[in-house]
Amino acid sequence: VDVEAQARREGYDDQDQDDQDDEVPLRSAARKTTKAVAKQTAAVCALRFQQNVWNVRAYATALVPALVAVIMTALAKDGSLDSSEHWSEMANVIVALCIVGGYVVVPGLLAMPLVAERQLRLRNLLSISGCDARAFWLGTMLSDVALVLVSAMVSLIAIAASGMSYRDSEETTTFDWAGITATDLWQSVTTSQLYADCGGDLTCVARVACFSDAYDDDVFCPTDDEVIYHRRRWVSREPWIFALFPAFALALVAFSHLFSYGFGEPMVCVGAFPIINILGFLVGPLIAVIFFTFIFGGTINGTDAIQLVTWDFQELMAAFGWVAATLSPIGNVFAFMFRVSNLGFLPRNQQDQKANPTWPYYWACLVLLALQLVVFEALAYLKDRIETRPLRYQKSNFSKARRDRLDPDVLTERERVLALLDDHPKHHHPKPMAQAQGAAAAANDATDATPGADPDDD
Repeated sequence: VDVEAQARREGYDDQDQDDQDDEVPLRSAARKTTKAVAKQTAAVCALRFQQNVWNVRAYATALVPALVAVIMTALAKDGSLDSSEHWSEMANVIVALCIVGGYVVVPGLLAMPLVAERQLRLRNLLSISGCDARAFWLGTMLSDVALVLVSAMVSLIAIAASGMSYRDSEETTTFDWAGITATDLWQSVTTSQLYADCGGDLTCVARVACFSDAYDDDVFCPTDDEVIYHRRRWVSREPWIFALFPAFALALVAFSHLFSYGFGEPMVCVGAFPIINILGFLVGPLIAVIFFTFIFGGTINGTDAIQLVTWDFQELMAAFGWVAATLSPIGNVFAFMFRVSNLGFLPRNQQDQKANPTWPYYWACLVLLALQLVVFEALAYLKDRIETRPLRYQKSNFSKARRDRLDPDVLTERERVLALLDDHPKHHHPKPMAQAQGAAAAANDATDATPGADPDDD
């Protein structure tokens, strides 16, 4: 038994050693492949950056959204967007829409060089030349993200420097307590059920008594109502914006890479992409949600049997926000910019539990942007691999008569190439090779035998 156990252990040790010997070249090959991909990625990045230095498209990609953000936040700071009220809701809506509009043109500008490379077959040339697909897309991704991050960072700086803010309202009420407590009605009110329902809160009692027909309005109604506004800065009250803008830049690049396959002309891509972003990913979801509400919300007569939702206006807008934020990064930045603006007509607060659904939360926008980055870039990579994959070898119907009509040098080159196909040895024809060599020798002999012929003259 001991001898057999020792033999088994020795056998296991030998097998482990063999496995380790097999793993060594595999690990070495993996390291070489990783280094090669890293070098190619650096080369692609360098070429992209060299192109961007002298390209107006790159400057437009980085500067257009940034300039829009700088100009609009400066106008909001000066109060030019709403002369009646500083930091009003209208000013916040205008700034948010303009920042979103500045990024509508960016996907077309990012996709333009990819469309041009496919149109000129440069992408296929890179693939044939040995450029790894992972290196190509990683290098392209890094260079494009750098452009969009410039505009995103400038936009954040403009928002912070201008002190972009929204306003929270607070209503204050002043009562004539001396006059209220001096009346005979006050004694009856404090001993009534109303006093108990308000939990002893005198302000609550006075307010309810003011709107009740059982009491004198002149006595219990407030003497003065005043609305006080509190300024809330975007960057201090909504710190999620510092994570959402960089995530938006990454997702926007992946979005442009995928949808670049929908265009065959570079200039058409630049001109049509903004229209597609607005109509397809902003207006389209809104129309779809409204149509869904009409059909399945019991609005149209005769649809009670298929009623699924009972949305009001705020809930309808929230549904639109979720659809837009899910479909594209443009819709996502629209959703979180409107939430940052703290617009009153959107169900946005955690305590507003009666609204279902509510406007997309910041963490949800961040998760959706991460999913868009992974899904869009993976689909773009898969589409590229399908278009640049090696074509399958197919045997051609090459007849003997057609082969005999070829020039000797063409036939010789054909046979040389076929000889390289180790998997298809049956396509190597030694007989035509010999015939080609014999024809070439006969042609040379005939040339030498011709009087006055130049041996170098073909």
